Amino acid sequence: MIVIGIDPGLDTGYAVIIDGKLEGAGLGDPRNVSYICVAKVAWANASRVYIECPRIYPAGTPNPNSLITLAVMVGEYKEYFRSASKVTLVAPSDWKGQLPKEVTA
Repeated sequence: MIVIGIDPGLDTGYAVIIDGKLEGAGLGDPRNVSYICVAKVAWANASRVYIECPRIYPAGTPNPNSLITLAVMVGEYKEYFRSASKVTLVAPSDWKGQLPKEVTA
């Protein structure tokens, strides 16, 4: 099974997991992967793609314009991967909970 995870942002991060083993990861637009050969093959054969989708939290103070830009990016990635894979949008709190940014960066 091939699973792709995408954390969109100014420095979009992505990871490719094949049969439970991390096979590649990087920063940048995951639609333009050129240096991880296995990732290029994986995109076409991915079973699942998980994309972090921004959320507004009552206690948070994110820039609303940044959230809009991020949401547009999420929509572009979702559309790109939708034809080949089942795409699931995941809230940040669902996959990393309340861990400090330094732990998940």
